This record gives sequence, C-alpha cells and structure tokens, in this order.
Amino acid sequence: MRHRRTTHLTRGFTLLVLGGLAYQGIRVQLVPATFGELGTYRAAALAEIAAEQPLFQGRDACNECHEDIVDTVRKDTHRTVNCEDCHGPAQLHVAYQMGEDDEGITAEMALLPKEKDRALCLLCHRRLRARPVSFPQIDPDEHVAFLRRDGAAVDCVECHSPHEPIFLLTDAESARLHPVIRECFHCHDPVPETPVAEVEGHVPVFQCIDCHGELVEDFEKRPHSIVSCATCHLYTQVSDTADRIFKNGNVKFCLLCHEEKPFKDPAAIPLVRWPAHLDEEEIAAVDREKTCIQCHWEKIHLMSWGETAEETDR
Repeated sequence: MRHRRTTHLTRGFTLLVLGGLAYQGIRVQLVPATFGELGTYRAAALAEIAAEQPLFQGRDACNECHEDIVDTVRKDTHRTVNCEDCHGPAQLHVAYQMGEDDEGITAEMALLPKEKDRALCLLCHRRLRARPVSFPQIDPDEHVAFLRRDGAAVDCVECHSPHEPIFLLTDAESARLHPVIRECFHCHDPVPETPVAEVEGHVPVFQCIDCHGELVEDFEKRPHSIVSCATCHLYTQVSDTADRIFKNGNVKFCLLCHEEKPFKDPAAIPLVRWPAHLDEEEIAAVDREKTCIQCHWEKIHLMSWGETAEETDR
C-alpha cells in the first residue's frame, strides 16, 4: 500500500496540537488565578501577607513592660540594635503577656531566650576585613588573651552586658565629636614600622599622638600602655570626617578588665573583688561614688585636674 506524502506532516501537526492543549490544560490547573495581574507573581499574595500576624513586634512593644531596660539600651552603644535581633521574634511573648492567648500560648512557648553564648555576639563583632574599621570587631581569642588563666572559650556576657556593653555614663548620642581616627592596624597586618608621615603618597590619617603628644608619651610609661588608646576611648563613626569619642570613667567600664573572674589570671592584670574592694581599701561611704580613675589615675596617663609630667615624675 502506498502512503501519501503528507501523512507524516499530519501526524506531527496533530501531536503538536494535542501537546499544546495538554500544556494549556495543565497550566490552567497549576498557575494561580491571580498570577500576572500585577506582575510576575500571585496578586492575591499581597492581601494574604498583610493579613498575617507579624512575628517581630518592635522595640515599642518591649517598652510597654521593660521601659527601664529599653532606656538603658538606648543610652549605650547597642542603641541601634533592636531587642529581637538577639532575643528572637516576640509575637508569642507579647501575646501571652498581654493576655491575648486565644491560640493556647503557654508560658514555655512565650519565653524569650536570655542567655547568649559568644557565637551570637560574634555574628556581628568577629573581625572581618569586609567590615568598616569604625565598627567594633575583635579576634575572640586575641581579645582576652592578656586576661585569661587558660585557653577555654569565654562568653562575652561574662564581662559585657548586652544591654550596655561598655557601661557609658552618658548617652552615646551626646558624646563629643572628634576627627576620624585611623590607626595603622586598621588596614595593615602586621603593622609597618615606617611612620605614616614618611610614606610618600599615603592618604592623610589622624592618630592620637598628632594632637595629644604629651599624653601619648606619658601613657607609654604607664601600666596601661599594653592597650591602645581606643581600648578605653571607644568611638563610633558618624560621618566620613567625624567620630563620637566616649571619654568613659564609669566604674563598671574599668571592671570589664579588672573585676575578679575565674577565667582571669591575677598575675597578668590587677584584679579586684567588687564591691568587696571598697571594704578592703577601707573607703569611706562618702567616697564610694568616686570613679576608679579618681584614685588610680596614675596608672593611666596625665589627667585634666592640674598635674604635669614633671609633677607626676616626682
């Protein structure tokens, strides 16, 4: 039997038509009804998302019950960090505390985590070259190397309160403006031996000794010379040309290093038991509000209440 020359074309065309119809039928079943009305997504999703109960409640919700803690956070350097960044979504917590427990929220379900290990802190504060030098960042082992008795990992909360990490006496936003500080170690590892002023074509940088030469020279003769100026005079950058410098004399700030802790080595750094130190030194009640530097300024550098280098050396 002789086949017509167009038979294969007819069969191929029929298969294409049947395939197209099958595709359209499947597409009708699988593609949502509102897909494409507002773009390449399901338009009805907008209303569904808007109807969802927010998981994150915001700092104002925390302020309803924890006003004192929120005020403390706003004063210190974590003022830009939302509570739920560390504690997690507070939806169930707020609903339970406010009596909105229609969904059967239990006290255990509503509990927010409080104790944090250093892994959480290091998500933001581990030293990375990709982070701006003005952002507080550390090498976790190097950070406490001069304090430690052993090599065990130490949680950040052993010294730093998450709500007030450096225990500022005054609001961080009111700290004095200061020219931007750039130390060699911010960009160089290891630090070059050649002074920056002698490097031809180097970008201008500001270092402490440029304006505070007498203080820096005096500081280098004191016990605190093992730390950098910025260890105590922490700063945060507010623009390309200005920082805010924290001139901190808070007792709690000094205790970050000097409070007696099991992991600290008393042979490496002077440690005190607090507040027992006040009784051991027989400090009168009227003097107990003094800051550490009012008694121990000679361990740091020249202070602003009148002494000179010559007077200090005598």
